[in-house]
Amino acid sequence: MKAVAMENKKNVTVVLADDGTFRTVNGIYPVGTQIDLGDQSLRNQSRVRKFMAPVMAAAAAALVIVCSGYYYSYAAPAGFVSIDVNPSIEYTVNRMHKVTAITPLNEDANGIATRLVDEGLCGQNLSDALNGTMQLLEDENYIGLEESDFVLAGVSSDSEKEKEKMVREVSDALSVIPEETGREVSFYVHEGTKHERKEAKDAGMSSGRYGIYKKHKPKDKKEDFAKKPVKEMIEKEDGLRKVEPPEGGKPTRKPSAKPGGDKKPESLKNS
Repeated sequence: MKAVAMENKKNVTVVLADDGTFRTVNGIYPVGTQIDLGDQSLRNQSRVRKFMAPVMAAAAAALVIVCSGYYYSYAAPAGFVSIDVNPSIEYTVNRMHKVTAITPLNEDANGIATRLVDEGLCGQNLSDALNGTMQLLEDENYIGLEESDFVLAGVSSDSEKEKEKMVREVSDALSVIPEETGREVSFYVHEGTKHERKEAKDAGMSSGRYGIYKKHKPKDKKEDFAKKPVKEMIEKEDGLRKVEPPEGGKPTRKPSAKPGGDKKPESLKNS
């Protein structure tokens, strides 16, 4: 039986099994991780059912209400946030504004997404996860080496309230970049619905890229547009925000140069 990690508590993880029940397993698993429940877990569950049947029967209605509420607030996605620099990454966000999954949307993002999960960003607040992502992208020289960085973000939700809050968190996280790199950043945040996000997924793009594509209907093929540099897509967009570093201020963190020079390869540039 399969299950998905929902919450960490001390040395155990609360999981949602594919039979609709919540269970507790030993060990800490990143939120969103799929777990294979072994025979031991099933035998333990059966034993609990045997000896606790009367109690469980009496509390069945209350249990359903609690579980449903727990799923609604924690597991059910309130929205999605995508970030395009060159790596394209998507975060699934629940109604508590915690990140429940981090998904790479292109090949360059595979290693980045894995490191973000390994560093415990799943389960973090969206703001903390975004700040951690920007630090990692800076360390890996995807931002902070050019005179100006360009970042495209996409926020997808069917709730205007949730969308507004996520846009604010994204804007705050991106606005901090100049303080850390000493370089200006220009960013654009596209807002859309969950249905539009599904269309973007079907088109092989992030929700931000697809929003630009749908808005301007360029002649480019979708697969070509999905690889277009971020700068070319957003530098002339209405609503583009440019944030400059503090006057006379020094970056709080310096990008580490990769072996072979202080510039990343052409294929890794965002502009």
